[in-house]
Amino acid sequence: MKRFIISISLLSLCLLANAQKFGGGDGSGYGFVTLTSQPLPVELLHFSGQAIDDYILLTWATASEQNHHSFTLEKSIDGRSFSSIDFIRNNNASGSANTYESQDQQPVKGLNYYRLRQTDNDGSITYSNIIAVNFLDSHSSYSIYPNPTTEYISIDMPSNEREFPIKLTNSQGKVVFQASEIPSSIDFSSLAPGFYYLSFKGQFVKIMKQ
Repeated sequence: MKRFIISISLLSLCLLANAQKFGGGDGSGYGFVTLTSQPLPVELLHFSGQAIDDYILLTWATASEQNHHSFTLEKSIDGRSFSSIDFIRNNNASGSANTYESQDQQPVKGLNYYRLRQTDNDGSITYSNIIAVNFLDSHSSYSIYPNPTTEYISIDMPSNEREFPIKLTNSQGKVVFQASEIPSSIDFSSLAPGFYYLSFKGQFVKIMKQ
């Protein structure tokens, strides 16, 4: 018990000595160290893609940019292995909101997957969610995002192409959602984390729920 009391007393003296080194602004002689959280370098508002004629247009927007160095647009044809197709250096010195766009001039027929790699000035890297854009021809295209998702997915496509049944199944093949027409969004918030499979118009899209 005595050892315990002595240890506590020594710790208290050390803390008091350190506090007195800083000094209180109120003249009390006690100082306090305030820890503040730093804002995220980039706050991404949206990231989406759309097939237009013979290319895919990628657009994204930020609400703020602090300590931001660059964006690298990455592409994959299988949703797993990505390679860089565009690099955009930061020219937004004010750190305010900004909008971006890039083009994939060589999309493959079927699903094309994209993600953003955001690099800070200190070299730190953050990845966006993956989006999938279907490229068929100039008259038929859709975009599904975000993927992975935590709450919902959006399905962007021309309104005249929505008159087809759609079905969502889990990894065991159980139907968890279906509709007679393709909706603009599907709610995933009540679904368990894992992989799901969206099928419509002969297309199959793998969605990850986090």
